Amino acid sequence: FGLSQLHQLRGRVGRGSHQSYCILVSDSKNDVSQERLKLMEQTQDGFELAEQDLLLRGSGQLFGLAQSGLPDLRVANIIKDIEILVQARKDVLEFASQYGMEKLESVMKEELEKRFGEKFLRILYN
Repeated sequence: FGLSQLHQLRGRVGRGSHQSYCILVSDSKNDVSQERLKLMEQTQDGFELAEQDLLLRGSGQLFGLAQSGLPDLRVANIIKDIEILVQARKDVLEFASQYGMEKLESVMKEELEKRFGEKFLRILYN
């Protein structure tokens, strides 16, 4: 399970009127498992846990089925590079306002086809 799923499970414990406890146990001795348990102990913040889970497990594939592991997106780390990603979004919106959506879509489609080939086309036309 990811940290987000464990956090949701923990949130469902104790919704009644009686005292209750959520006890998470792992038989794994590896450092990542121990770090995940420590994070669950240290915070109740779901956003913090989701961010830490993303760092520990990886974001998975942008154009695929894997929900964790190494991402297809190799140009940026979605957490560490958030400022540049936000700036890129602003730049795209500015380009669209200057040249129009048709030109933007044409340029983006051309670039994505060049980089991802068939994977992109399967997603685009499904």
